[in-house]
Formats: sequence, structure tokens, C-alpha cells
Amino acid sequence: MLLRHAGDYDLAARTVLQAMMPAVKNLTAKFSTCGAWSRDETAAVVVAAMWERIRCYPVERRPRKVSANLTLDTRRRVWRTGHKLVHGRLPPRTKAAQG
Repeated sequence: MLLRHAGDYDLAARTVLQAMMPAVKNLTAKFSTCGAWSRDETAAVVVAAMWERIRCYPVERRPRKVSANLTLDTRRRVWRTGHKLVHGRLPPRTKAAQG
């Protein structure tokens, strides 16, 4: 699995990011209307969050449904960051997010 090498090798991480571009575009479209950033800034925030998650994804602990997990983890990071910018605070943690 290429993601196993993404933490150490830029080319592996870049390849995974390229494969995740449909999800990045989808998240950018969804978050561009949240009011925290412009469309270009939203794209940069989503790509940065996805890149960070790719580089530190726990493959050993979460080896299945990697694409979905990367997308959901990125979505959560971007949503929390945007919520903080718009509302001046992080959203309250739910029981599901704590567990």
C-alpha cells in the first residue's frame, strides 16, 4: 500500500494526494459556502488538511476503507477550523467524536 510510505516519501504522499483529488474537489465545493474563506482559500485549506492527514495516517490501526477515512478525517479538520473562524470558538465535542 502506497500510503504506508507516504509519511517518509514525498512522492508517495503526492501520489496519494493526486488519487484523492476528486474528494478534495468535493470537499472544496461543500466548504466554499461556509463563509470562513474564499473559494481559493477553501481549496488551499482542504488540500493542506488532506496532505497532513496523508502524511500521518495510521495505516496499522486503520487499514480498511482508507479513502473514506482520509476524506472524513479531512472533512472533520476543515469543518472544525472553519467553525472556529466563523464563530470564534471550536464546536462542542459530541459523544461520538470523543469515543
